[in-house]
Amino acid sequence: MTLQQEALYAVQLLPEEKLPALIAFARFLTQPDSFPDAAVPGVDALTRKRRSVAGVLRGKVQMSEDFNETPDVFKEYL
Repeated sequence: MTLQQEALYAVQLLPEEKLPALIAFARFLTQPDSFPDAAVPGVDALTRKRRSVAGVLRGKVQMSEDFNETPDVFKEYL
């Protein structure tokens, strides 16, 4: 079975409600620049490409004081 045949078989097994997400993903793979602007019915915002926002987590992530120390279980390997 070729990859194309396997892909078509997998598509045939999908339920109808999953097809819009599959179409959106196929469009993303072939035209990644146009994906965020494409309005595809049945596809929620989480499946669309996210844009990063610099500093959105500033002050919300804290490192422990011993972050750079080697854990005791690994000291014998050093």
